Amino acid sequence: MSTNEIDDNEDAQLPDAVIRNAERVQVQKEEAAGPSLLDQLASHIKQDQYIPWEKVQLPSKGVYYDGKIPDGFIRIKPMGVDVDKMLANQRLIQSGDILNNILRACTELPSDFNIREMLSGDFNFLLYYLRGITHGPEYEFAADCPNCKTKNMFIFDLGALTENITWADEQYTSEPFSVQLPKLSNSFGKNVSALVRMIRVDDIMKMAKPNGGDKIYDPVRTGSVSVRKKKKGTVIKNEGQDLERIYEDNMRSQIVGIEIDSQIFKDEKIHEIIGAMHQQDAATIRDFLERVSPGIDTALDVVCKNPDCENEFNVNLPFTETFFRPNA
Repeated sequence: MSTNEIDDNEDAQLPDAVIRNAERVQVQKEEAAGPSLLDQLASHIKQDQYIPWEKVQLPSKGVYYDGKIPDGFIRIKPMGVDVDKMLANQRLIQSGDILNNILRACTELPSDFNIREMLSGDFNFLLYYLRGITHGPEYEFAADCPNCKTKNMFIFDLGALTENITWADEQYTSEPFSVQLPKLSNSFGKNVSALVRMIRVDDIMKMAKPNGGDKIYDPVRTGSVSVRKKKKGTVIKNEGQDLERIYEDNMRSQIVGIEIDSQIFKDEKIHEIIGAMHQQDAATIRDFLERVSPGIDTALDVVCKNPDCENEFNVNLPFTETFFRPNA
């Protein structure tokens, strides 16, 4: 007879009351000991203590979202392994919607708010803020000196971007805005203004026309985002924001009407006028939107580290391969 069979027989010979009492004592011991360390760890993670949420205010203060984001406050949390899975998903990357999905995973937005409705400045701000709370404020990037072509490595404190926030201007909280066109007004002999609105993520994504391959569009910066495959995963990078190109390429979608001596026109003929617009009038619109659009200024003044050069030059804070996966 095996040992287990002997033990089973002995248990069977014990009175039921004794067995029940032993089981009760065991339960009491386990309750007194409390949950196991593993249970405590699982509870810790579920309670958002490991990846905590925090509140942040958008540069727009929410005034352009029809009350969907009161005062522009939303909750945001650091990136987790769910973002790593997205970055490894080639289908998602090639769709051009990768950054939108990352922000959806790391922010709490109203259920009736489409992230493509977000102002590009708010979107840009959130990306850098997200990177900062996930991997720390130190962000390393390279920039070639335009004078001596030396490749410089710089470290930028992302926390400094908060000093360059353009907040929503209380004078311009209702779109569209009327911007007088000086050249056209002078030529036509009447006051001519363009009725313009701010750039949304949706506007800039529509600029993208991927030609296949491994190109996607970054909705807040210039050009296509090159995706190249390395041994340790996918890399997404580009060269930084170019507001001038964004405004020029979006002119048709930004101008929603023409005002002539207080009369407003919104028919198809305004596209003919936009297409033939003088550069100075286009610059007037661009300068106005740059001035009033909420967001952060990512233009940096840097100095070449080559001792034989030390040239001072300007560079837009780039969006490099270390943005989501910094070097150890």
